Amino acid sequence: EMIDRVDDELAAHASGHVLAWPAHFSPDRVLVPVLKRLVQARRRSGAAFEALHRAAIAHLEARIAETLEPPGDWTRPSEIGCRCQHCRELSGFLADATQESWTLRAAQQIRTHVENEIGRARADVDMETLRRGSPHSLICRKNQSSYERRVVQRKQDLADLAVLQR
Repeated sequence: EMIDRVDDELAAHASGHVLAWPAHFSPDRVLVPVLKRLVQARRRSGAAFEALHRAAIAHLEARIAETLEPPGDWTRPSEIGCRCQHCRELSGFLADATQESWTLRAAQQIRTHVENEIGRARADVDMETLRRGSPHSLICRKNQSSYERRVVQRKQDLADLAVLQR
């Protein structure tokens, strides 16, 4: 708003910069929250505000338009960053439509590595260590956490869109 009052060209440049750098000005962490505050404070004026407002609405509408349904089988996203033998087995497990659980019997260092890769990938997997025998076993069970996160995100997107469209 302040930039819009100072200079139209500067405002256009600033809004263009914000939209060109989504990694720095995340639509979800920066753009939408700031625009919600401006709308709620009834500070809606200028070319920069309008450009950013349109972009925020388009971002929310695009995500709301995505299909939202629970998984129909046991296939889960399998993008694990590591390509070691154990992580390739994990990726195969995640991609398997019929397999609900997988057990990795391995030394703690390997189990910890696989657990870390599951966490890094935000994989839809619950983990439990079975401390019987040696080496111990990491039991992995598929869940619907990414779908559940998307349900929560959809509710938030709808609420944010309602605020921005006032």
